[in-house]
Amino acid sequence: MRIPGANVLGIALRVIGSQNYVNYYAEVLPRQRQSNGVYLSTYAAPVTLAKQSVQPVPRDRYQQIGLDFQKSYVTWYVPHLDFVSIQRNSGGDVIEWPVNVDGSLIPGVSSRYQLPSDTPWQIQDGWASAICVRLGPATGARNNG
Repeated sequence: MRIPGANVLGIALRVIGSQNYVNYYAEVLPRQRQSNGVYLSTYAAPVTLAKQSVQPVPRDRYQQIGLDFQKSYVTWYVPHLDFVSIQRNSGGDVIEWPVNVDGSLIPGVSSRYQLPSDTPWQIQDGWASAICVRLGPATGARNNG
């Protein structure tokens, strides 16, 4: 039985453990419009998070939830973090995963993901999740330019 406020993610992370570290880049608003009309998002210095779970989105769910089969997605579950997904006037936060304990990227393995959607369970259960789309290899860049 699921009990509201039980923080199911916190319980699960204690039992199964957390996965590799994630560098989290919070978008600094407002975005800047460049001369070519493209908006440039700028991010704060990365924060290395140790407690979270990153799970691939099964390809058989892509059509059901309206995802593009040409892209790769993960679902990111994280406790006690209020992040921003893509919305009007915001490019959304970015994560890079996997990274080492010290926040350094793992060459040839680390990928950069953007948060196009989120499910905020922060108020009720102390955690949130986001479906993240892979942008490409991790770069450590603090802007999307």
